[in-house]
Amino acid sequence: CTEFGANRDPEVLNLKLAVVGRVVAAPVQAVRCLGSAALNMCSVACGRMDAYYEWGMHAWDVAAASVVCEEAGVVVTDLDGSEFSICDR
Repeated sequence: CTEFGANRDPEVLNLKLAVVGRVVAAPVQAVRCLGSAALNMCSVACGRMDAYYEWGMHAWDVAAASVVCEEAGVVVTDLDGSEFSICDR
């Protein structure tokens, strides 16, 4: 699952599209965008989806859902794979 966020700067958008291209080229069945970071994250937590990533989320987008994910055993990281921190939003 992925979301694009609101930033439509051409350089940023090209980077996002390149990443999505790599995801789609991998052996995946579908890429879904549900429109809510919390809903997407909770869908991973309950096993409906395998993964979720998004650029530019704010703390209020992910605060509660990150706790739900961690309690469910989901590995929550920043996009670069580093430890997730709500304070870095």
